[in-house]
Amino acid sequence: MLVVRRKIITKLPIVEVEDNTVIFEQGEEDSTVYFVLEGGVKIYDDKNGTEHEIGTVKKHEFFGENEIYTHAPRNASAKTTELTKLILIKTEAEFEHFVTENYWVTGKIMESMSERMAEINAVLATKIQGSAIKVELATDIKPEDKSPRRIIHR
Repeated sequence: MLVVRRKIITKLPIVEVEDNTVIFEQGEEDSTVYFVLEGGVKIYDDKNGTEHEIGTVKKHEFFGENEIYTHAPRNASAKTTELTKLILIKTEAEFEHFVTENYWVTGKIMESMSERMAEINAVLATKIQGSAIKVELATDIKPEDKSPRRIIHR
C-alpha cells in the first residue's frame, strides 16, 4: 500500500481549537475560510434550539469558503468535534495564495465542491418531485422567432 503524506506550506495563522467549540454561528458576518489540519468540524443549522447536522469536515478539507466570495452572512454554524487545528484564511488573495502554494489542495476542493453539489441536486430533485408545481419548456417556438424561450409554470 502506497501512503502519500501531504505537506502544508503556509505563513497564515494556525489555531488549535478545543473539542465542542463553536467556530462561527449561522447569520454571522465573517468571511474567514478554515482549512482543517487535524481534527474535525460539524456543520449544522440551528432550528428552534435543535442542531441539525448538515455535514462534517475532516483533515485537509475546507469550510466557510462560500462567504469569502459572496460576503453573505453564514448560512450555517460550525463546531469542532474533537481537538482541531485550523488554518485561518481571511481574504481572497490569501485563499488563492494558499491554494497556489499547496497545489494538491485544488483536487480536494474540487472533490468537496462536487460532493456538495451532488447533495444539493439530490435535495432539489426531491423537493421538485414532491411539489405540485409542474415545469414545462415551451416547445411552440419556431427557429425564426426571435423571442427568448420561456419556461411555463403551472
